[in-house]
Amino acid sequence: QRGHRNPDKPQSPVVILYDNDVHCAVEGYAAMAALKKEMAGKTPYVATVSCGDFAQGEIVGTLTEGEAIIEIMNEVEYDFVALGNHEFDFGMEQHLNLTQKLNSQVLCANFTSIPTNKGIYRPYGIKKYGETDIAFIGIATPATATSVSPKTFHDSEGNIIYSFQPKTLFVKVQQIVDEVRRKGADYVVVLSHLGDSKEGEDPTSLELIANTAGIDAVLDGHSHSTIPCDRILNKDGEEVVLSSSGYCFQNIGVLTLSTEGGFSARLVET
Repeated sequence: QRGHRNPDKPQSPVVILYDNDVHCAVEGYAAMAALKKEMAGKTPYVATVSCGDFAQGEIVGTLTEGEAIIEIMNEVEYDFVALGNHEFDFGMEQHLNLTQKLNSQVLCANFTSIPTNKGIYRPYGIKKYGETDIAFIGIATPATATSVSPKTFHDSEGNIIYSFQPKTLFVKVQQIVDEVRRKGADYVVVLSHLGDSKEGEDPTSLELIANTAGIDAVLDGHSHSTIPCDRILNKDGEEVVLSSSGYCFQNIGVLTLSTEGGFSARLVET
């Protein structure tokens, strides 16, 4: 069925504003809020999402262990948030505290409890824009498992009890894409914190696209890359939009779904 879809095209453009790797550059959130207000004057369909690494970076994040950033993000009213590896820098207890305080829907398809084999967060969310359904899927880099304190993902006896599924990531994401399509999603947008630069054995956003089908756009973080709008071929030879906004709110990413049903992306300098 992939490649032969007949999606419901939006009656007005859908504008998805995104950030990645903000690292507590708090002044950028005012720009995000202003751009959100501006876009809302042009179309009724505006979403705001984050691709991770927002809780840590500047002293305001360190002193409050990320809590001040959560308060600001709640003021901006993000719709969906994916997790970066630095969201775990303050330990699991504080990590869970931060995500519980977020009013946004936290998405992570590949962060699971090993004892229960269940996800810690919802893997996706589907939002309706008029008659058009867009599925958002969140992915955290498996590098998270080794980029923070080793005890973060262990129990008191030293056993590893959390996994980011590095070996099965592509299969897992494909299963989720197929599921959201069955549930009526017209389009699929991935909020990725994988990065486009290869580091060791950890999967990249480029590899994710090449090993899956049915994704329309990938908004990416982790590598701090500036990618206005690349088009990468997926497993079926179809083009997938890839975009990344740099870091510390150098830019705000703008992903637009047109009334013709096509995605494009651009970066707005802050």
